[in-house]
Formats: sequence, structure tokens, C-alpha cells
Amino acid sequence: MTDTITVPTLTATMAPISAGVLGQFFRPLAGPAGVLLSGTQGYALRVGERWVYEPAAIWGWRAATDDGFVVVDPQGGVTHIDAAGARATPGASSGPDGMLSTAAVAWDPARKALVMFGGALGKRAVAETWEWRDGVWKRARVKSKPAARGHAQMAWVPALGGMLVTGGFAKGQHFYDLALYRDGAWAVWEHPAFCEVELAAALLACDAASGQVILGYWTNEPRGLGLWRYAGRGRWELAGHVEFPSVSTDLAGLWRMQSFLFALDPATRSLVGVGHDNDRQPAVVSVALGAWFDALPPIEE
Repeated sequence: MTDTITVPTLTATMAPISAGVLGQFFRPLAGPAGVLLSGTQGYALRVGERWVYEPAAIWGWRAATDDGFVVVDPQGGVTHIDAAGARATPGASSGPDGMLSTAAVAWDPARKALVMFGGALGKRAVAETWEWRDGVWKRARVKSKPAARGHAQMAWVPALGGMLVTGGFAKGQHFYDLALYRDGAWAVWEHPAFCEVELAAALLACDAASGQVILGYWTNEPRGLGLWRYAGRGRWELAGHVEFPSVSTDLAGLWRMQSFLFALDPATRSLVGVGHDNDRQPAVVSVALGAWFDALPPIEE
């Protein structure tokens, strides 16, 4: 393991977004089209320094694509949100049977496909893999696959040419393994419980410029966001720690800090987080990581 690196941070700042517009926050998304903040009462898309608001909730699993965002509802319906914030919902093809929840979803830019893994049908966790391409859902026929689970994290990793999946839980069991979905097949690496956290709440993201893959989770000592890098061959290494000097360190402040949800903005190579500041007002946190990414060693093949 490497020594902890002090990661550059920015003080929490208020974005011009009303809590009444978004309601309860979901995890933000970031991609070539901008940054998407969504909640139970609406969503806001940031393009550069400009925000586009829509007072309509978008329910389901969300993923950033090459030219916008997609939202998958529990019955497999797919909604597109373009760079201007406009929505379009084409006719949905047959997808998973029943009302699927807590699935992991990410965009495969090489195959121009939306990949969905796991989730739950009612109280039963599933391990199915689905791909959505050209407006059609198709279940992947795979010989081996990760264990059934919901709430897993998934991200496209160019250096590996596929989707990296980790975390999630089912029937009270938390998963810490790693799996790679590439060319319609899975490779799974077992990994010990390297940290006492629920990876369902973690950030999994890839910096396209450096090829680095990071996993973020909250730590109590020191208080902040721990950053692990994917070292290759199924291994994680602790590589950094993000401090939040603008958030108080008492228990109430710790709760507010851990309520922040993050995405990695590819345009600025920064973590973008949304949550509430010490005054319980909506706040957007930005953490510059470009120089830190470039200083990390390459992923071992």
C-alpha cells in the first residue's frame, strides 16, 4: 500500500440550486454533456457554468453517455436527457421480467451499449447481465458471473476495455470482490474486506485522461473521503484522502459530510459532490484531482 496522499480540496460552495427544486438528492452524474444533479422533485444539468432546470423527477438508474444521460426505470424503459436538458423516451423493448430495483448501470462507449448488472426482483437478488443497444434490451448469456446482489458499483475502464464492478450486498452479506465484464464475458477476482465500509455507498469512477480507477468511501479517522486506486490484477491500494475543512467535525457535521454524493467530472477531472453545508443548505463540493491522478503509477495489466 502507498502512503496517504493529501488531495487538493475546495471549500464547499453553494450552487444556485433550491432544495425545493430538487428535493432529496440522488447521486450526481458527470459526463461529456456536463453534470446532472437529480432528486425527488426535479433535476438540474450544468453545462460549463450554466444550469438548466426541469421541475420533473427522473426515477430509475442513471448513467452518463457520450452525448447526454440515460435513465432506466424499473420496467426497462429508457429515457434520454441531452446536453440541453431535454428528455425523450423511445418505445421500450422487453427487458428484465418484473420490477427490477438496485441494479448497477453504466455506459460502454466502445460498444455503444448500456450495461446493467444485478439488482433485485422483490426481495430476491439476481445476477443477470443485460445490454441495451439500438433501442433493444438483450440478456447476456455468460458461463460465469459475479454473485447475485444489489447496490453494486460499476464503471467503464478504458485501460481494461470493459466494465469494472465492485461492492453491493444481498441477504445481509456485503461483497468486496472485483469483476470485469468485457466482450460479453465476466472475470471475477475475490478480494478480502479491505475496509470496514459498505461499498454500496462508495464512489467508483475512472479518469479517462490517466486511466486511473478510484474507489471513494468515508472514513472516521481521519474524517473525510478515503481514495483507493485500482492497482490491477484485482488489487486496491490506498492512495489519498480528501478533507472537508468547510464542514464541522462534530457528529452533526460528520453526518452532513457523509450525506454528500459524488461523481467524477471528466471535463475538469474533479470530484463533484452534492449535499448540505453546516447551515443545512444545498451545497456543491468540488475537489481537483487532475495533478493527483497524473502522479499515480500506472495500472498493472
